[in-house]
Amino acid sequence: MFVQVFYTGFVVAVNEVAKNGSNYMDPEVAAALSPDEVATAVYGSKMVLAMELCTLTTVWLVKACLLFLYYRLTKEAYEKQKLAVKLIAVFCGVGYILVVTLLLTHWCHPIEEYWSVPVTQCKPLCSS
Repeated sequence: MFVQVFYTGFVVAVNEVAKNGSNYMDPEVAAALSPDEVATAVYGSKMVLAMELCTLTTVWLVKACLLFLYYRLTKEAYEKQKLAVKLIAVFCGVGYILVVTLLLTHWCHPIEEYWSVPVTQCKPLCSS
């Protein structure tokens, strides 16, 4: 159920970004924007951040679902495999916390740079 919630959030955010755009444009284009267009670009850029968070959370929740499945498969017998599943679950939990923490605190600092118009130093994870 949690996966569906975050996947739905991802889809909503993608549609909002497609409708409103974001702040990733040439500086000349950004300088020519009206205040309403800047507000729209800022909103779209905030949706890019929400989209990235929902994407990460969806992927890691699917991993958790698979780990629950593997744990139930190894529940009755296979002690070594059950221990391996538990260790991988801890590794995945720590990995998720680390990735989200880095996304929010390190990759674009301060966080307001994610939605500044024009972009000065940050790019979203999903951009090429």
